[in-house]
Amino acid sequence: LDGKPRELHPEKSLDSIDFDDFEPTVTPASEVVVADCPFFHVEKKTLSSPLAISKTGDFSIVTSLEGALECAGVPLKPGEFLLVPACLEGASLKPTAPDTSVLITRLP
Repeated sequence: LDGKPRELHPEKSLDSIDFDDFEPTVTPASEVVVADCPFFHVEKKTLSSPLAISKTGDFSIVTSLEGALECAGVPLKPGEFLLVPACLEGASLKPTAPDTSVLITRLP
């Protein structure tokens, strides 16, 4: 802001890097389990018939990848998301087009 270059601290920045830290391996999206960690679990599902989505006491986030579907009367097209709340018992994903696939994200 004052037009002067800021002071750099390369030695301190190198001291703060954990060189033993690593990137987790990437799971190909063609696998059923796309991601699984202590914070969330993501599965890819191909729908040819209705799929029960409700899980007692837990929510789900549905991401439409291909085709079309509906859940509790709500239509979903590719690229759209739907939060299925824990209180929505008996909810199911119903494909309304062939080759429908989704990602289902939940807590582990």
